[in-house]
Amino acid sequence: MVKWYIGDDKMNKVAFITGAGGYIGSETAVTLAKSGIKVAVCDINNETVANTVKRIEDIGGVAKSYVAD
Repeated sequence: MVKWYIGDDKMNKVAFITGAGGYIGSETAVTLAKSGIKVAVCDINNETVANTVKRIEDIGGVAKSYVAD
């Protein structure tokens, strides 16, 4: 799905996803994490962004959350 964008070298990639507490942002973040990319997730809602981070960590991914408006 996103291979054309990220290429093959995923070890040093970091994606910053805004709106990561919502459905599309969360699914995008999880998909990128599954492919080995570290993900910085940002949303206005602390609970939903924390849930996204948990989903990523549960699959062995690396994520950091940020709350901002």
